[in-house]
Amino acid sequence: MPKKGRNAEKVNLYEINSPQISNLAKQEGFLWLHIWNPCCSGSSCINIQPFEDELYKHENKNLRLLFVSESYDFRCINWMTSNAHFEHPIYVLEDAYYGHKCKGIRQKLQADLTKKEYGKKEGYFDDYVFIDGEWIYSGWGMKPSVLDSLANTILN
Repeated sequence: MPKKGRNAEKVNLYEINSPQISNLAKQEGFLWLHIWNPCCSGSSCINIQPFEDELYKHENKNLRLLFVSESYDFRCINWMTSNAHFEHPIYVLEDAYYGHKCKGIRQKLQADLTKKEYGKKEGYFDDYVFIDGEWIYSGWGMKPSVLDSLANTILN
């Protein structure tokens, strides 16, 4: 039987916004921001353990993960984390800063972080990587090979 993580009994959500993310990116050196939809039924949403596995894999590079829910749906968040051994804090995009419409939230977040406007055609990214506060990568569904490549080429 899988071991339950500390979030199984009690989930704490920490609100965060773009200026705070930018400040953390400057402080942390190597930061991976993942925007998570806890109500999504896709395998990358349900299985959150690989995120922590990637962190441990790059522990010598001081990788920091900001695992951020795009909604305050506590019931979904609690359900998703209840059987995961996920030891990292879960953040939520601050409603007072972004509003409460998912599309608007993603548009504002992406424009704030990348300093670029994107149209509907491109969509909104789930993953962002920063090194020393500089945005260097954004995409959907971070593959371990991409994170490995970023860690090995940029930080060596």
